[in-house]
Amino acid sequence: MCAENPLYRSMTANGEERRGQRAFINVPIFQDTNTPKPFLENLRELGDDGQSEDIALPDHIYADNSMFGLSFCALQITVQAPNLQDAKYLYDQLAVLSPIMMALTAAVPILRGYLTDRDCRFQTLSDAVDARTKMEREKPDELDYAIIPCSRWEPVSFYLTSDDSELNDVPVVYDEKYFEKLEKSGVDPQMARLVARSFVRDPMFICENQLEEDETGNFNLIIMLLSTTFPTVRLKIPDVKSSAFWRTEFRPMEVQFTDYENAAFCLFVAILAKIFLEKKLNILIPISKVHENIQRAQKRDAVNCEKFWMKSNLIDDDSAYEELTLNEIMNGKDSDHIGLISVIRQYVNNMNVDNDVTAAVERYLRLIQGRASGELMTDARWIREFVTTHAGYKHDSVVTDEINYDLLVMIDKLQRNEISCPELLGE
Repeated sequence: MCAENPLYRSMTANGEERRGQRAFINVPIFQDTNTPKPFLENLRELGDDGQSEDIALPDHIYADNSMFGLSFCALQITVQAPNLQDAKYLYDQLAVLSPIMMALTAAVPILRGYLTDRDCRFQTLSDAVDARTKMEREKPDELDYAIIPCSRWEPVSFYLTSDDSELNDVPVVYDEKYFEKLEKSGVDPQMARLVARSFVRDPMFICENQLEEDETGNFNLIIMLLSTTFPTVRLKIPDVKSSAFWRTEFRPMEVQFTDYENAAFCLFVAILAKIFLEKKLNILIPISKVHENIQRAQKRDAVNCEKFWMKSNLIDDDSAYEELTLNEIMNGKDSDHIGLISVIRQYVNNMNVDNDVTAAVERYLRLIQGRASGELMTDARWIREFVTTHAGYKHDSVVTDEINYDLLVMIDKLQRNEISCPELLGE
């Protein structure tokens, strides 16, 4: 389906032309007992013309087309805010939440028929749409040239409601000419920086109908320009014609096997968004720590094996941040340090809703609670265990056609509710 989409076709072709070479994606392979060490593929036997031999890394799975990233599915949720200030506030809080939800929804442990040493799609997709030239990736010391520090698919680079250098502690590249013009026009510095940073990159694609603008609020062209980067959270400007005003789009989650799982995570984020706005819950930590969390969230079985930077007390604005397990972040450490699940439960219990609604929310919360504690598997862990326990698996990291077929049949049965899977979905 992605290959038929003109937007994706244009992005692939234009990215390759701008970059000056095909996409280069290297994903660490899962080292099982019979996996060759070093793991090296003969790419010429696979039809490569020799361009990839110096780019493909040992002990990595190599891919040379953007579709290896663009074909992955995201679970996105968009929240409409009452006004710009609330949209910015929500943008900042959800930026901190991004790696947490990424780890909980991890669902991509396979690439090109091999088990990888990652559970998430984020870095693979980031590499797939990286259209930077060598000059933009690796700034030569002797040239006055602006380096662009990351791909178009990226973590949020800075908060919009704060210019505190201790929180916004990651350098940001932006077009100073546009920044100054916007600031002189009355746009606040953080918003001006958000727009101006889009002009550092060349636009990758555009549709003919997006060249039209008029006095009624049809800002298709600027929307398109702002859409040429793909952050974990996106601030979406108003579209007056469709009555869609300031919105915040949450983008890091991975689509799940079942509607039940997808509904649980969407509802969790939607309720938490209301809490952020109504209670002014503030979980901001230095943005560099959020970037560290993004890297940790992608690792194999991050839910059980990694810790994440987060405020130790989620309801105390002045609380210090520390490294916590996902179980502690979601389910709490003790009575004085409650987790996000308890924050939501308290909020729902104080709402004027009937018992059926409360019971439905509780079922979803129990699923997420079990995922965070490790009692329930993530989709990625379930896939990995299915492959490694399959009779045809030779402990060499290879996912054969037979294993892949059986895996898809099992997932289809899960989706149709033909089999139970308590280790993944609970009772």
